[in-house]
Amino acid sequence: METYIKRIPIELAMAIVIALVALGITMFFYHGGAPSGNSVVWIFRYFSFGNPYFLWFILFIFALFLKDFYVAAGRLFISFILYHKPIRRSDIKRILYCLWYPLYLLAPLTIASGPISSLLANISYQSRSNTLDGFLLGLDVKLFGTSPFIVLPTILAGQTVTTLLKGAYFSLSIGASAMLALLYLKNTAVFRLAVTSFLMSIIIAYPLFYLVPCQTPAHVFINHTDGNQRNTLTPYTASQSIKDIMLSIEKQETFVMNNEQIVPVSCFPSMHTVATLMSVYFLAIVMPWSLFITVPWGFLALTGGLYFAQHYFVDYIIAVPVTLVSVVLADQLLRWERRWKTSYP
Repeated sequence: METYIKRIPIELAMAIVIALVALGITMFFYHGGAPSGNSVVWIFRYFSFGNPYFLWFILFIFALFLKDFYVAAGRLFISFILYHKPIRRSDIKRILYCLWYPLYLLAPLTIASGPISSLLANISYQSRSNTLDGFLLGLDVKLFGTSPFIVLPTILAGQTVTTLLKGAYFSLSIGASAMLALLYLKNTAVFRLAVTSFLMSIIIAYPLFYLVPCQTPAHVFINHTDGNQRNTLTPYTASQSIKDIMLSIEKQETFVMNNEQIVPVSCFPSMHTVATLMSVYFLAIVMPWSLFITVPWGFLALTGGLYFAQHYFVDYIIAVPVTLVSVVLADQLLRWERRWKTSYP
């Protein structure tokens, strides 16, 4: 039994535990609530910002994961057609392995995605009218005298800046996906560390989503006028194009539950920031020169998150220790896994 258990990678075990815990909470505390399938579609829209090209990019990234399968299948085809060599059982096993192994590596993210998306949908529905946005805005004001999402559209009002920041912010999911593909192509060990770190960040972030629920500043203070806190930002002045972008983002992140329109309460900490910091860090491990690209990209992307009122600055601040702790714990878990799997009774 121990031999079989040792074959399970730690990130896959983590994903199974996360999925089971999320399913358990959803079933016992929310009585099923939001279906996992609908929640996955919602999360996909939420993190892609409705980018119409993101699905095609994901398919392209997945195709890169099958590179060894293409090589093995191509060699077998050439050997059979040109040289009339018989197809051996070992050839079939090799092709099946090359097809199965990438799916095996991606399994942790796939297994965890449905249950955690459903859990976030239920938390968001439960906290829809009891968020702490006013508290977080107050923290921003104490730190800066105002909030960056209020002043940035005023001091950076040009259309060129708006287009640049929109492109950078909307590329966050593309950047994170490309990071995983490049890590897989360059260094499987670092790829596993990245996946384990992201799963660890989910474990840390979800209790915070529940304890400190908040929606986006755009949703609470700008786009709507219902509720006690809304439409109270008299200093806020932004161009119509910026407001249109905020409305388009909100349209993608909104889902319907029990005939109500719900937006996620997952701003604190900012998982977009976690994904960005991890992308910069892990790519730098395998390609140090990538910092010349990823650091400016990350800066513009996160600035865009403030510019389009998708986050309070304190969301970014708390995302930094969440990222650091997640990476450190993930690294320790993988080190423990190596020691355990090489130990003998």
